[in-house]
Amino acid sequence: MKNKFIIITNNPLVKEELGGLYNVEYFEISYEDILKTVRDRIYKGHELLTHPLSGSVKPNETPYKSIMISEDVRGLM
Repeated sequence: MKNKFIIITNNPLVKEELGGLYNVEYFEISYEDILKTVRDRIYKGHELLTHPLSGSVKPNETPYKSIMISEDVRGLM
């Protein structure tokens, strides 16, 4: 079964635990830079699959963020 998503993260544990099972792109960058990286991918046509803001964890409480986006780029006009 082929996964149709990419996990973009700055969390080394996500890379370690899920990297062998899923397409994980790990970056040693800040929380804010992960959001910018995902934003740039969305501008290129990827679809956002998970909400970038956590429900109960505030951004200043954790330095890590993992976001799923589509693997394929949808056609843009």
